[in-house]
This record gives sequence, structure tokens and C-alpha cells, in this order.
Amino acid sequence: MARSWANEGMNAGGPGIGVVVVWRHHVGIITGQTPDGQWIVHSGNDGGAVRTRARSLARAIAFRRV
Repeated sequence: MARSWANEGMNAGGPGIGVVVVWRHHVGIITGQTPDGQWIVHSGNDGGAVRTRARSLARAIAFRRV
């Protein structure tokens, strides 16, 4: 189900604030960036809760603008 987001909207070409980031089994919205350059992502079902935290985007499969 999460992977279907890889085709929504338009290709963002990479991370940015407001961009939907898609992993194989997870989706989130990038809401900011830490002073050291990590991206802050707001997502649900993250450890059983809705959380906003810095996450690695290394395994992301798509960045979409919707």
C-alpha cells in the first residue's frame, strides 16, 4: 500500500519540506530539517504511533509533490 504513493502527484526529484517521502513499507511528509542536515519526517504507524522525528532517507524509493 505504501509503495502506491510512489506514483502519486509529481516527482519532486529529491527531499524538501512538504515533499512526501516513500519507503517500501512506509510513507511520511518532510516537515523540516535539523541544523546538521537530517530531514524531519511526520508519519503515522511509526512504532505504533504518529511521530515527527529525524529519519534517514537513504532507503527511500520516491519523493513526491502532491
